[in-house]
Amino acid sequence: MKNIFYIFIILIIGSCTKSDPVGYIEAKPSIYFDLDEITYINSIPKSFSTTLDSFIVVDIPVKCSGLASDTDRKFKISVLEEESTTTSGIDFIPISSEYVFPKNSYNAVVPITLKKTPVLDSVTLKLTIKLEENENFSIGEKFRQKASVKFSNEIVKPVIWDKYNYYLKDWSKVKYIIILQLTNRTTFPTQAEWSANYQYWQIVLPRALSGYLFDNYPVYDEKGNIIQPW
Repeated sequence: MKNIFYIFIILIIGSCTKSDPVGYIEAKPSIYFDLDEITYINSIPKSFSTTLDSFIVVDIPVKCSGLASDTDRKFKISVLEEESTTTSGIDFIPISSEYVFPKNSYNAVVPITLKKTPVLDSVTLKLTIKLEENENFSIGEKFRQKASVKFSNEIVKPVIWDKYNYYLKDWSKVKYIIILQLTNRTTFPTQAEWSANYQYWQIVLPRALSGYLFDNYPVYDEKGNIIQPW
């Protein structure tokens, strides 16, 4: 009789293991913007001053918690009009309310297409979007639920400049333009690009920048001050 009882228990445990190998039922995954996981910066600066294009596409990164899904999942966003100074269709291409989180992935993007207009010569516009809960995702970290894009026709100091001030020295618009010329780029590197090739940005570029300032001395910034080589 005892042997029959033990066999019955083993069969129950075995069936539970097959139906629930992890041992728990996962809650609905959460979703959040992933602009900067260290400083929680939720704003991206963009400028039309370094491009001849009439449009700039900004991909705002999104991440999810939990396990990756083997199917595509939709997530929802909305425009926070009370925190924005833009008009849909005039300052940016109308944004969809739903986007797809790819299967087998923890990353997605919300592409926003900004439009170049004359007003950007004198003001900086701001567009703020917010993640919304739906049947696939709950709301994640509260400080990472909103993301903004600030754009103008002015040269804007990149958000990571101060972080790497030791290598780049003091900020100036003239120095920024020189860097773009030296690197043959139209935009400053993102945090991910900097980290992936930090030896170039922290060693090669500063040497080239200082060498340019030395060879072309004196180089003046936008305030009439000489940008000193080092």
